[in-house]
Amino acid sequence: MQLSGSNGIQKKYLLLAVLIFVFIAGIWPQLKNDTGDLNFYVHQADAFLHGRLDIAPQKYDTAYYNGKYYVPYPPVPAILLLPFVAILGIAGTKVMWISLILTILNIFVLRDVFNRLNVKKELVPWLLVAFFTGTAYWMVLRYTSTVYYFAHIVSVSALLLSIREGFGKGRGWLAGLFLAMAILSRQLMVYSTLFMIFVLWQQSKDKSNKSRLFNMAAFFTVLGVFFFAYLGFNYVRFGNPLDTGYMYIQFTPFLKLRIEKYGLFNIAYVPFNFINLFLQGFHVNFSQPLLLRIVDVDHFGTSITFASPFVFAAFWAKGDRAIIRAAWISICLAILHVLFYHNNGWYQINAHRFTLDFLPVLMVLVALSAQYVHQKLFKFGIIYSLALNIFALLLVPLLAAVLKFIVK
Repeated sequence: MQLSGSNGIQKKYLLLAVLIFVFIAGIWPQLKNDTGDLNFYVHQADAFLHGRLDIAPQKYDTAYYNGKYYVPYPPVPAILLLPFVAILGIAGTKVMWISLILTILNIFVLRDVFNRLNVKKELVPWLLVAFFTGTAYWMVLRYTSTVYYFAHIVSVSALLLSIREGFGKGRGWLAGLFLAMAILSRQLMVYSTLFMIFVLWQQSKDKSNKSRLFNMAAFFTVLGVFFFAYLGFNYVRFGNPLDTGYMYIQFTPFLKLRIEKYGLFNIAYVPFNFINLFLQGFHVNFSQPLLLRIVDVDHFGTSITFASPFVFAAFWAKGDRAIIRAAWISICLAILHVLFYHNNGWYQINAHRFTLDFLPVLMVLVALSAQYVHQKLFKFGIIYSLALNIFALLLVPLLAAVLKFIVK
């Protein structure tokens, strides 16, 4: 019996080793060639260190205003990079390695969240595999050399810390600090505020109303300080506290056409975004005119329905009803925002990167439902999501190389 148990443990560790190897293989090509020159947040951090807000001229994805180039995205990721840039310089700051360290931290933080939610121990590894390898997280980590994707990693890290604090000691000021960092990495995280309000309030039921109100006041105070600091940051750069600089971005051609005709938000974007977010299947592009060579996977992504079907287990979540309702409202508001937005996340491989703006909250619901759904079907959904990511990130490039050699 002891030998059998030992063999079972060995198999688990072997499976874990294989999973880690596959995970690293999925990001290795970019990891080994990483340089801070590619990431605008590194340039923004360098500008901060030299007492400037503008950066050196860039062709795309920067805001051009009054003859200067700015990073229009929220500043927390750049602030996080300050010590690295100060010590290592621009080229020496390997953002992907920093993202990998944050990912390791996130694994432990999310595991702690699941434990605080009283998830069955045997389901925790499945949920961790689901989040980190069965969603857009893996793809985003792969491209954190560039600005958008690093913002996702930082915002997810900060929101997970806020959620952990909410379900843990529940200190309003600390939960507010982490949430503010998440929002000032990705503005779409703002919709998680409602969820965190209910988590902090409901988790402190055993305390007096005075204590609960004081805790919530601390939460909102920290959020307010960061909010007004961001308004000031915008005012100094663009002369308007509500101007983030997005309208001055040098967009790629097809996005520029959209912006010029319909603006940043418009109902005209809803059909395209809805189909891509909920209905679009996995799609590989083949070359013209013979359609025999693989070019790449569709860079508009695969819908969450077909890329990460396990998330629909969230509909069976059981627990505090107020928290569950707040979670769904937060998620739906974020989805509504995405549906009206001019860009669905392009460029992305397989899963949609914008789903990461609400996925930490959605994973709370998935965790609260995991033991109540059909176990084999739920685990199959996770395995399928992992396998599809492996196919998209690892096998499609290999197949493309083989077909390029065969089909001439």
